[in-house]
Amino acid sequence: MRNFMRIVISMSMVAGLAGGAVADDKPAPAKGAPAVPAKKPDAKPAPVPPAPPPVKDEAHAMPTPSAEVAAAVKASTGTWKCNGQMFMPDGSAQPMKATMKTKFALDKFWAQTSFAETKKNGFKFESYRTFDGKKWHSLHVDNMGSQEVGWSDGPKDGKTVWESAGRSVMGESKARHYEEMVGKELKMWGEWSMDKGKTYVKGYEAVCKK
Repeated sequence: MRNFMRIVISMSMVAGLAGGAVADDKPAPAKGAPAVPAKKPDAKPAPVPPAPPPVKDEAHAMPTPSAEVAAAVKASTGTWKCNGQMFMPDGSAQPMKATMKTKFALDKFWAQTSFAETKKNGFKFESYRTFDGKKWHSLHVDNMGSQEVGWSDGPKDGKTVWESAGRSVMGESKARHYEEMVGKELKMWGEWSMDKGKTYVKGYEAVCKK
């Protein structure tokens, strides 16, 4: 009977130890170790303030075509017939008959003028003009290989004076071009200098009308 009781007690102790292992399989903290604090829930992130509105940068704003260019094209629209003469380097003159047309170019930033003599293989040029808010600027190329870059303050009392620097088969040059509206006629004439502006020689004159 005593032996039976010992067996029952021993079996109870084994069952208790096994049950404790299943119920709590985490090892007990070592004696004297600091207690691990309980994990707190994550705090909510602070709200992000809205982005400020973009600042308008006037200095880097996209340019727009000028009203002055539009007015110049409008005033010059149509086909102009020009009569005049061209002066040769030796001072002789040749009669000139030509047509001239002006239109918008490059998204209305430039006024493009096409000039062409009516005779076969005659003189031709393409001129581009624009306005930057202070001055007028021009680019000029012709069928003789010449080119000019010019500038002007614009019309004053119906008259416009252009100054330019150019290059041709004869070398570098300076030029002055004059335009004047007299009634419905446009009078033009120009002069060139081959000595850096010391002396000028008349190069052409013409009267154009629609």
